[in-house]
Amino acid sequence: MRYTMNAFARSLVAFALAAAGCASSSAESKKLPSLEDSRTITDSVTVVALNQDTRVITVQDKDGHKLKFKVGDMVRNLPQVEVGDILTITYSESIAVQVVKPTGAEPSLTVDAAAARAEPGRSPRAEWLTP
Repeated sequence: MRYTMNAFARSLVAFALAAAGCASSSAESKKLPSLEDSRTITDSVTVVALNQDTRVITVQDKDGHKLKFKVGDMVRNLPQVEVGDILTITYSESIAVQVVKPTGAEPSLTVDAAAARAEPGRSPRAEWLTP
């Protein structure tokens, strides 16, 4: 969780440096560089504190690092979570970068994501889906 973008950030920096080297000799290069990378991360944390009234939860990973956050109303099965429960988190992340010739247009960023959650009364679950 705390290391989510480290590998991607390193890949992006390496890519940017390579692209900068290509930019000066773009007349010589027929194909501009691009980068695509993805990974799936699974981690487990233990619930070490939970206030159902304020919806504040504290979790701890296997290295002892704690994370405290407020759970939104989207988590509708929070009453089923108890201190000592182990939460398994699996998520995927991906990045795609492409160098293109300047067109005068403003640079843009596109983010695609969707979410799904458990039905009321079922075990708490959330899924982030990318189209």
